[in-house]
Amino acid sequence: MKKILGIILAVILVFGGISAFAETVNDNESEFERVLLKKGSLIIKEFIDYGTVEGMDFQSACIIDVETGEKLYALRIEASYWNSKYDYGTTVGVLDADEIDGAIATLEYVKNHIHELKDYSEVIYTAASGMQVGAYRSDEGNKVFIKISSDSTKFYNVNVINNLIKAFKGVQATFVNE
Repeated sequence: MKKILGIILAVILVFGGISAFAETVNDNESEFERVLLKKGSLIIKEFIDYGTVEGMDFQSACIIDVETGEKLYALRIEASYWNSKYDYGTTVGVLDADEIDGAIATLEYVKNHIHELKDYSEVIYTAASGMQVGAYRSDEGNKVFIKISSDSTKFYNVNVINNLIKAFKGVQATFVNE
């Protein structure tokens, strides 16, 4: 009987450990989203409009965990999408404050090197949330894209890249470093 109880206890511990690990690991979650979704805490959320750039609403986002005093900043992009008469709406993407430099560097690289790329080529920066900023070169032309979420990817001519860089830098400048 002790052997059976020991096996049952071992199985419970193994599955309990696996489920606890599965709850803590999420590859598609930014640090901002992790705190935002924290349960059992008092959270203050502030979203400040930066403006609309190329059909996307840019916002400076700040969350404060009142319990710990932790303050996090992020770029929040909201845009509408239409995939079909049954699949449409608004979607949101988030870049943590420390990821914005990577997105800007990607856009700067594209701006300076897109014409050097061969055949079909892509340059992509992927954030922890799954949001992507990048560009591609093909026979049909060069495009810049922002994948806001799995619902929506916005494609633009390369000539709007300065507007996008300005928007990313503009939101980044609104973050208060304390």
